[in-house]
Amino acid sequence: MERSSGPGARGNKIGRMSLKKEAIMSSFQENLDFLDFLRPKRQLALRDKLGGRENVEALLRDEMEVQLIPKVRLFVDHTGRLIPAHLGVKAAVCDENRNFYLNRLAETNYEEILIRFQQFFSPGTIFVSAVEFMDRAEAAKGKLMGNNLLANLFNRAAWPLPVPQQEVQDIGRSIQNFFLPAALMAYRSQFPNRKFNIYCGEMAGKILPLTDYNGYDRIIAGMKDGPGVVWYFPNPMQGFSVNAQREAGKLLRQHNLILNGPIEPVLALVGFAGEMARDYNTPGYDCPANSWQSAGRSLYFRAYDDEFRVYDYGLLGHASDGCSGGLVFLG
Repeated sequence: MERSSGPGARGNKIGRMSLKKEAIMSSFQENLDFLDFLRPKRQLALRDKLGGRENVEALLRDEMEVQLIPKVRLFVDHTGRLIPAHLGVKAAVCDENRNFYLNRLAETNYEEILIRFQQFFSPGTIFVSAVEFMDRAEAAKGKLMGNNLLANLFNRAAWPLPVPQQEVQDIGRSIQNFFLPAALMAYRSQFPNRKFNIYCGEMAGKILPLTDYNGYDRIIAGMKDGPGVVWYFPNPMQGFSVNAQREAGKLLRQHNLILNGPIEPVLALVGFAGEMARDYNTPGYDCPANSWQSAGRSLYFRAYDDEFRVYDYGLLGHASDGCSGGLVFLG
C-alpha cells in the first residue's frame, strides 16, 4: 500500500503527536498535583487509615484490596453529645466542660419513679400505670437504640418520664400553677435545707412558641389526649448556644426527637431531683423550644449547692460550656 506523503498526511501526523504530547503533559501535571496533595502528614494519615505499613505493603503487592463505602455520619458521638457539624449547625458552639455532668442511671426502677410522680403532683392527676409506664418506655428505648444515628444518646443521662394528662392552654400558667409546685415538693423532699427560687414573677402569657419551630405542640397535644411516656435527655447539647440547639432540632424532628421546653426539666426534677439538682456541677438546663416574653430570651433552670433557680435567660447566641438544651423522644 502506498503511503500518503502529502501535506494532509503530514498535518495528521503532527496533530497526533500534539495530542500525545498533551496527554503526557496532562498526566504529568496530574501526578505533580497528587504528589503535592499527598504530603507527609497525609501519607501518615493514609497509612493509619489502612491499618499500618504492613497493610500498605500488602496492598501494593496486590495481596489485599480496599473497598470504599460511604461512611455513616452519626448524629451523636460516643459520649452521648450531638455532633454539630453532622447536624448542619452553624450557630455558636463550644467544647463542653466535663466538670458539669449528670450520672447515668445504674438501673431503671419504673415503679419507684412513678410513685414519686404520684406523691408530688396534686391528688387526682392521671398517669399511666406502672406496667404501661415500663412497657412503653422500654419499647421507645428499643426503637431509638435501633437507630444507629442516635443510639449513643443513651451513653449519658436519659430519664424516662410519665407525663400526666393535662390540658395546657397557657404554658406559663400551667408551669406556675401545676408543674412547678410538684417540682418544689420533690426538691424540698430531697434537699430540705436548700432554697427553691423562682425569679420570673408571673409566668402566664410569657412562655411563647417559636415562629419557625413547630414540634413542641405535639407534646402539648399529647398531654391533652391522655397520660403518656417520653424519654428526656437533659444534656446532649452541652456547649451549644440556644440558637445552635434550635438549628439541630430542625433535623432531629424527622427522627421523633423534639427540643425540650420548660415542662420536661420540671418533670425530670420531680422524678430525679437527686441527680438533676445534685449540686453546682450539674449542667444548666435551657428551654430551646420556647421563648420567654420575647424572641431574644428563653427560660432557664440552674442548680447550685444551696438552691435551685428558675429564671429567664438572654444571649441566645452565646455558647456556654456548662449549659445544655435537652431532647424529648416521643417513641
